[in-house]
Amino acid sequence: MSFDIDPEIERAWNAADANVTAPRGFDERLFARLEREVPVRAAVAPDEVLPWWVRAAGERHVALAFLVAGLLLAVPAWWLRATGPAVVDLARTFEGFAAPWLAPLARALAEPGAGLALAIGLAPLLGWGAYELARAVERATTRAAFRLHA
Repeated sequence: MSFDIDPEIERAWNAADANVTAPRGFDERLFARLEREVPVRAAVAPDEVLPWWVRAAGERHVALAFLVAGLLLAVPAWWLRATGPAVVDLARTFEGFAAPWLAPLARALAEPGAGLALAIGLAPLLGWGAYELARAVERATTRAAFRLHA
């Protein structure tokens, strides 16, 4: 990778550098000190090579969420029996509360092409939200990993 440097800045830098000299014996003292120092290795986060959605799919919590979702979809009778009465009560309460607002929305979505327009309109928002959520999870797990190894 090469950088184009402004010739005027380069001349100014070289002129300033020509007047600066290290004290006598500085190089020898510096390299002797560096030889005595113990090397220190700092933990550095690796560069992101894979896209965010591939890294997110490889996380343990995402795999667990997919497992739970798969079990709920595979055995619906179990979770319907377990949560059925509570869900029905909650749905009735929500229906009574939200019906005045949901009726106009339902009429608008019943028109041809409205569902597609809604999906197209919400797609960028959902994509952005998924990306931000994945980044937040990545930052939290990286911080946790650094705390564990510190």
